[in-house]
Amino acid sequence: MKNWISVKLAGNILIGASAVIAVLQILVIFGVIPFDMLWGGNFTEEEEDPTLQFQLIVLFVTFLFGAALAVKVGYIKTQKFDEWINLFFWIMFIYFIINGMANLASGITFIKMILAFIALILAFFTYRLVIEK
Repeated sequence: MKNWISVKLAGNILIGASAVIAVLQILVIFGVIPFDMLWGGNFTEEEEDPTLQFQLIVLFVTFLFGAALAVKVGYIKTQKFDEWINLFFWIMFIYFIINGMANLASGITFIKMILAFIALILAFFTYRLVIEK
């Protein structure tokens, strides 16, 4: 697997995906994108407070993921947190797998066909980072 894709390329793709996710979350927080377009329509604008809190948590985790990616790829130089960063990537790998399986179980074709594929690709790239020493 190490020969299929480099750590730098996998990390850069994940950084790009994280940037897109962060922008999407910010647009939702500021009301440019309606709440009901995310989370399978489970939240509505009447439930704005829990949705806003949820969006802020997702945004924080996305920035944390981006920072960990920057360390792993070498954009940020530190060796203090290597074990924690690898643990974080394992958690994110498991999250992407579960998310992909949940998307496959969705009744919405777009989620099954596109978002499940994206989640599993993100899991693959995250796994590539996990196996790198």
